[in-house]
Amino acid sequence: MLWYSVYYPSIIDPAVIMYIQEVWQFKKKPILAALDPLGNVVNNNALHMIYIWEGLTFPFYSTSGAWLWKGETWRIDFLAGSINAAIPIWITIDNCICLYGGENRDWIRKFTATAH
Repeated sequence: MLWYSVYYPSIIDPAVIMYIQEVWQFKKKPILAALDPLGNVVNNNALHMIYIWEGLTFPFYSTSGAWLWKGETWRIDFLAGSINAAIPIWITIDNCICLYGGENRDWIRKFTATAH
């Protein structure tokens, strides 16, 4: 798969920058626009598809992931399997599992202490 990037962003025409900001909704977070061989945009942001499905949805049409999601069910091991390898074991022995987090470290410490 070919990847292209601009070495000097200052050479990008201002109209292109405005198009990327308005149409592709680029707002300081990285995006990955996917184009077909003719240069047509097939997905304004395929980054989430790559994170979740890796190359399975190539060529990253915006509808490519729909058939994968239809075959998937929301399970705790799907959501948290990469957090801790013991989670699937906890599920089989009927342990209670609570997922929590955020940016407020004081709340996390307080919740953890209360849960223990």
